[in-house]
Amino acid sequence: MGAGDGGILQAMKRSLLAASSLAGALSVLLVSLMAAQGPLIDLDSLATGPFARMSTLYEKRFLFFSIDVLSLEIRFGSEVAEKVKSLVQSGEEPSEIADSIADTAMHAQDAFVQIRFLRDISLKRFIQEARQSTKLVREAGVIDDPTYEHISENLPIWYASLAKRGIKEGDEMFYRIRGESLRTVYRGVDEAIYVDQEDRGRVASLAVLGGYFVAKSEFRKGLLQSLFNDSAGSN
Repeated sequence: MGAGDGGILQAMKRSLLAASSLAGALSVLLVSLMAAQGPLIDLDSLATGPFARMSTLYEKRFLFFSIDVLSLEIRFGSEVAEKVKSLVQSGEEPSEIADSIADTAMHAQDAFVQIRFLRDISLKRFIQEARQSTKLVREAGVIDDPTYEHISENLPIWYASLAKRGIKEGDEMFYRIRGESLRTVYRGVDEAIYVDQEDRGRVASLAVLGGYFVAKSEFRKGLLQSLFNDSAGSN
């Protein structure tokens, strides 16, 4: 092989890399365009009203200040909404029914989670937080050790499309739970779809919802408080 052959090989490698990068970009663009043709996620089966939704603002607190990280809203189907309504209107104090409401929400089989990121975050930090959340679910006995290990090991694979980009302010994540199905969608502020996958089995949705409703979750208090506030205002 001569010196000229080496130059040709290098040029071929550069062309292949460029083609690969272009294919990846086109793939993201294609998914985005397909999503734009109709509703990204079907929400028709979800209930409405104060007993069918909870929301909270997640902040990271430091010594003298706090930073808004993300907003979170969870909506539920009629089965959970009716159970929550019955608990709230039972006449018991919120502290006495909080565990029952959280357990009902955690085991929902018709739910929608919407997350909006309020600041840029590295993918490494995002995965650390996701692992910690899943660890709390495991410690609460909602999922077992093999399920935790499976999720922990696969998080970098599932979100590999965000490795260089990271999480940007204005990005959104969606979880759609329907029976045995959990669909995860990550939509960038640029409207591109970076993740769209479906997992089967109840443990997948329990791992997600458990992260918001187990006793040690940093989201639980705010979510339940929003429910009590909204339901009180509807009376």
